[in-house]
Amino acid sequence: MLPTPKLSFATLLVFLCSCTIVRVPYSGPSSPPRGAAGKPKPAKGKPKPKPSSQAPTKEPTPKPAKPSGPGKPAKPKPQPKPPTPRPAPKPEEPPPSVREGTQMVVPLRVAFDESVKKVDSLIQKTITQDWQVVSDPKSATKIEVRYTVWRDPIKAKFDDGRLDVSVNVRYAADVRASTKIGKRVIWITKGETWGTKAEPQRVAAKFHADFKIQDDFRVTAEAKLDDIDFGPAPSGQVCVKALAKVCITKETVAPMVNKNLQKQLVPKIEQALDQADAQFEKQLNLKKQAQTLWTALQQPQSLQQLGQGRCPTEAGAICSTPAWLVAKPTSIGVSQPRMDGDDLRVDLGLAGQLVVQLGDKPAVKPTPLPKLEPVTDPPGFAFKSRLHLPLSQLNEELSKRVANVKLDGRNTPDIVITYVKLVDAFEGRHPHRLSFAVGVGGALRGELKLQGDLEWDAKARELSIENFDYTVDTDNEKLQKLSQSQYVALRKLVADKARWKLDAKAAALTEAVTKALGGVLAGKLQVDGELTDVQLENFSVKDGVVDAAVALAGKLDIAYTP
Repeated sequence: MLPTPKLSFATLLVFLCSCTIVRVPYSGPSSPPRGAAGKPKPAKGKPKPKPSSQAPTKEPTPKPAKPSGPGKPAKPKPQPKPPTPRPAPKPEEPPPSVREGTQMVVPLRVAFDESVKKVDSLIQKTITQDWQVVSDPKSATKIEVRYTVWRDPIKAKFDDGRLDVSVNVRYAADVRASTKIGKRVIWITKGETWGTKAEPQRVAAKFHADFKIQDDFRVTAEAKLDDIDFGPAPSGQVCVKALAKVCITKETVAPMVNKNLQKQLVPKIEQALDQADAQFEKQLNLKKQAQTLWTALQQPQSLQQLGQGRCPTEAGAICSTPAWLVAKPTSIGVSQPRMDGDDLRVDLGLAGQLVVQLGDKPAVKPTPLPKLEPVTDPPGFAFKSRLHLPLSQLNEELSKRVANVKLDGRNTPDIVITYVKLVDAFEGRHPHRLSFAVGVGGALRGELKLQGDLEWDAKARELSIENFDYTVDTDNEKLQKLSQSQYVALRKLVADKARWKLDAKAAALTEAVTKALGGVLAGKLQVDGELTDVQLENFSVKDGVVDAAVALAGKLDIAYTP
């Protein structure tokens, strides 16, 4: 066996270097070879495929579909369902808006039963009628009647602007009848009893009056008879035997008696009911009440005083300036009367604007009482004001929320937040910028400085911090690395806790406004308000204070004692 030759690295290198490398210019894709004349040679044809030794496979012939029955067409093949279109995304709902103006609804009440008694006193309680002819003057039989009428107290109810009155009447009557035979007067009866005081005849009458308050504050009503029921007539007949027997039935006499009674009773009752509007108008005293409220409301009411504690416009701090509630009524209206419990009620509505004005007491020029308009808007208040929120107060609330809270992090020592200091970082370009100094303790100690923008969340009705960033104010490299590893946890913690509901901050202001409204007529107006809507229109952070322009609105409940 021959020995294997050994190649050294030097030998291999000499061998490789003996190769010649020729550079050829690139001419694109390979071209077909050319002949001596420079003409291209014809390309060789592609080899024909050899015939396969196997016989070609025949495609199966589709069989016709079998009919499903005589005369029935074949069932169509189920078609694939088109894809269900995706619903368009719902547009984002705009933040709730605050009502524009204030509608003070002052209820004026009249005790209904007392008013009915006064109307009842206008109706004559008893009527006495001496003998009076009730038959037709041309009739051969003359019918006369005398009676005494008395009534029960009227019964009344009020609904949908309508006063319904029922009157129950009793009467005792005597009826006499006569006729002429030739020149002789024949008495058929000289006094037939037609009910007695013990067993009287009864009449039931029903009336109504539509009440309406006119544009000039007058109350009008026109009474009308709805129905009158005289009950069944006495039965039997009265006869006399003269040259011939003459009889009259009581049923024949009844319409004459009833007609005479109605003629005497109904006008007196309608006249009394027509005066009911004057009674209600006198008790309501609408125009005078409206003028008193309109004038008094335009006087500025003290909202807070300099140096006052729990300042309404400064979120409970000491007042740095006085403030006044200024009402600017623009219209007055009145509702139509309705029942409210046991009272007949008319609402006096005053619409306009409320403004909280800081500083000295403003001078106002009262406007005259305008014409009446219908009251359509529900009661409620709305006003605009400046609201100062001290950063020290916000800082105190935030400190309580984050104190001793542990920051989570993977494979890091435990650190705990020890304090928070909140200061403004006012810049012309960033009027909402705030700075946080967050102290941490535990395994490591140091102070983190964060910055963020104070923003208004209209849906949540709260102030919150957005756009966080922070640096580490320490030379401790471990703390710097630790803060970077727990950056997400720290941002989330501050974002969750640095939120301040404006409802609570504005509660004292709302309470002061409703109290000031009650002071318009001290001892007569009782005003209760409930804050339901808060809107922050604009704000800035400067000199340790959040200075906000707010619009507040809510429910308003007013009681009035003339």
